[in-house]
Amino acid sequence: MRFGAIWLAVVATFLVAPCYALDQRDIKNCDQSADWDRKIAGCTKLLTEPRFPPAALSTIYAARGSGWAAKNDFARAIVDFDESLRLNPKNLVALNNRGAAWLLRGEPARAIADLDAVISLDPKKPGILFRPWRPVAAVERIRQVDCRSQ
Repeated sequence: MRFGAIWLAVVATFLVAPCYALDQRDIKNCDQSADWDRKIAGCTKLLTEPRFPPAALSTIYAARGSGWAAKNDFARAIVDFDESLRLNPKNLVALNNRGAAWLLRGEPARAIADLDAVISLDPKKPGILFRPWRPVAAVERIRQVDCRSQ
């Protein structure tokens, strides 16, 4: 899932307040999915901006978490997804991706809890149940792993 709509809101915030300097390259780096190190670096720079509203910060943490997850650093990814959800508990992307990270970390019960929460928050969007860094039928795979571990 792309974060373009939120970025538009973030950029618009700074267009009405031109005294704040913001490097557009950091936004582009954080919003791309070709170079994970560049994504993480861009998001990290954006997170130093103290004037972002909580919704924008939540999106940036979720984007950086996706970068960490793509690099198989699930511990850091989960920390970023947790912070994203602290700022916006209804951030479906962060909740979904944290569920996938829990699965890949070998904790299917936590993964199921997160993905069930995604479904309960927005039952009309089952398509969100995928990992943007490596698509997979997440819920079915989690249930298979969970059944084998019992």
